[in-house]
Amino acid sequence: EKGLTLKISVPPALLPGSVIDLMPQRPAHIFYPRDTSAFLNYGVSYSDSTGGDYSTMNVASQLGIRMGDVLFLSDSSYTRTATDDSLVRLMSSFVYDRRDRMERIILGDLSATSGSLGSGITIGGLSYAKIYSINPYFITYPTLDFSGLAPLPSTVEIYMNGMLYRTERVAPGPFDLQNITMAGGGNLMELVIRDPFGNEQRIRNPFYTSETVLAKGLHEYSYNAGFLREHFGVESNDYGDPAYALIH
Repeated sequence: EKGLTLKISVPPALLPGSVIDLMPQRPAHIFYPRDTSAFLNYGVSYSDSTGGDYSTMNVASQLGIRMGDVLFLSDSSYTRTATDDSLVRLMSSFVYDRRDRMERIILGDLSATSGSLGSGITIGGLSYAKIYSINPYFITYPTLDFSGLAPLPSTVEIYMNGMLYRTERVAPGPFDLQNITMAGGGNLMELVIRDPFGNEQRIRNPFYTSETVLAKGLHEYSYNAGFLREHFGVESNDYGDPAYALIH
């Protein structure tokens, strides 16, 4: 009994699997200010002729006021010439961002579009849209998953286009590497699986990614409805017929 040893050998596929999620995560402790604040941007341009018979002055301004998650923006333009003196309001709107859902609601003047194959219009109304750029760490395009087997406790090195991408330790058995991300276009992934005895497996896997398509289950949309802005840039409050622009 002093030298009793029990050895069990099983195929790696029968052992419990491990899942490693490589999706980039938002850094912790990001602070989003919610204090009430305001700003004013402006630009002044002036031109004059040599004889002084012709002069033009233009003043463009943008006023912004933030209260919590609501931002009010208003643009205007003042022009003075020898024959004209006018102040025109351009775009005024309230913008509300729902950060947790990456959605944006706009009430007021806005530029609405029905996509790159559609058209764009300027309206005064309401917009409800999915804006993934609210969270710049969120990956919208399809990612790569890879499954393998490790007969012994191993180290997995992931190389992308010849450069080390990630190093992970895996237990004996099946393993899943999920959400491997890379820049758009053709890429070459190479896995080096190294066990404690120095034995190596090398697996090469070419793949293609595109940042212009959405991953499975994601939706991108923009619903806009209101009234057409007539004589935009000339008149401040000239609204015409009802109009809408939608894309999903």
